[in-house]
Amino acid sequence: MAALYAVRHVLTRTDSFLLKPKYCQKIYLLNSSCKLTLGQIACKKKKIDSHSDAPFKNEKAGESPDEDISPDLISAVKDVANSMPGDKVTVQSDLLQKLLAHKKVIKKQKQYPTEDIPQSPNMQEMFSGMKLYREVDEKKQDILTKQKERNRIQALMHQQNLDGKLFSGPSLGIFTKKPVEISKSDEEPSLWDKVDEELLNSLKLPLPSNHFEELINLTNEGKYWTFPIDNEAGWEEEKKIGFHEHVFLEHLIVDFPKKGPIRHFMELVITGLSNNPHLTVQQKKEHVDWFRDYFEKKKELIDEALNR
Repeated sequence: MAALYAVRHVLTRTDSFLLKPKYCQKIYLLNSSCKLTLGQIACKKKKIDSHSDAPFKNEKAGESPDEDISPDLISAVKDVANSMPGDKVTVQSDLLQKLLAHKKVIKKQKQYPTEDIPQSPNMQEMFSGMKLYREVDEKKQDILTKQKERNRIQALMHQQNLDGKLFSGPSLGIFTKKPVEISKSDEEPSLWDKVDEELLNSLKLPLPSNHFEELINLTNEGKYWTFPIDNEAGWEEEKKIGFHEHVFLEHLIVDFPKKGPIRHFMELVITGLSNNPHLTVQQKKEHVDWFRDYFEKKKELIDEALNR
């Protein structure tokens, strides 16, 4: 910086008539480059000053817990807290916490609407005992390969023991009038035979490659869909409740004060519940009952405030 200012000072103080024309041209170019460099430095300094004067913003600032609640409801909560004697901050905090918890329940049931509703018996019977198809690992593949080799060796040994006579074995009874009775063993298979059979069946059963094979396996296992298909399966209890019970909830706040901030607050709560399709009627009643119990506990304080 000091060198640039010195060169510029010399250039401005030099008399042009003492210099030759070619030197005058070089000095003019050097002077213009110095002006450009000084202009860039001044511009950068101005940007740095503007950034340093900007207020500090906290990027990790948490969101306000009251953002999910409407301003009208927040003002109603403040009016209720101001109308009650005692610790107003505690009353306001309790009401806001209940409303925020209610918002979380609504979001959860909006994402997973049938999580808390019990499934119908048909659905439980269909999914109970469903097998999980796993890929055949190397050990099971080795067992299956050895079993195939044993079967092939036994078949070769059986072919070598044949004597070549056509009528040496028992007749099948196809061309005779009297059927030949084939002896059947009444002995039940042992436990080890059953285990081996299940193991072989599990090894032979691959993963279904498409949806049709999956349906075939479910049919073999006795898992059937109920027809006609009902898209509202699992909502049997909710079907018994009428639509008016979800919307008209004014009868739930009859025992609340007829006027005042508490009445205004409960009217806002009832309006929000009637417009909410993600809650059952029982959940809406429980939500109103919580506020009723809360205000009943503080009834003496409310009466004192009203008498004043």
